[in-house]
Amino acid sequence: MADRLGESKKLLLRLLLVTGLVLASQAAGAVTFTASGNFARDDQVVFVPITLDGIQLLSVTSIGYAGGIDATGAAVPRGGFDTMLFLYNSAGTLLAQSDDGIGVPTDPTTGLASDASFSIGLGAGAYTLAVTQYDNFALGDLSAGFSRTGSGNFTPALNGCTAMAFCDTSGAARTAHYAINVSVVPEPSMVALMLAGLAAIAGLHHRRKQRSA
Repeated sequence: MADRLGESKKLLLRLLLVTGLVLASQAAGAVTFTASGNFARDDQVVFVPITLDGIQLLSVTSIGYAGGIDATGAAVPRGGFDTMLFLYNSAGTLLAQSDDGIGVPTDPTTGLASDASFSIGLGAGAYTLAVTQYDNFALGDLSAGFSRTGSGNFTPALNGCTAMAFCDTSGAARTAHYAINVSVVPEPSMVALMLAGLAAIAGLHHRRKQRSA
């Protein structure tokens, strides 16, 4: 009996250890990489390729408007333009989009929370993230293009901005800089299935011990 209890405790400890490692890896999945740069004009669109090797949760957040920390741990200063994000699959189908993300920080100068952010569960495959600025909306799938294509520096007309380009809806002049944090972690339901499988293995091991006794 003592031996059986000892083995069960060891198995339970291993199960808890693996569970902790899985959950820790999910929580620490943080930023995988940062895409950053500068636009030449208001109607520009930058395309960032993203490849997933399994069922994963993709989270994308811009940090250029109000500032933030990039994938290397470096500080990104506030002041960039009002970012918009659009995600497409390999067929060019629009899957997700964001203008002003939920819970993004507020720029202390303008009082606006104009960074974009979204999260979406996806399967393995190649995806394309389009980065542009307000109000250059996607017209649908990737082949349809964007509403401001060919408009050049259109943002000064949005709210009487005196700058030549990169103005937000408050009329504030911004810079041409953008920075996007991309995070990839195991999809939550996948983690739940992994933990359920570990629990089932532990139960099977316990029943085998009982039968052998």
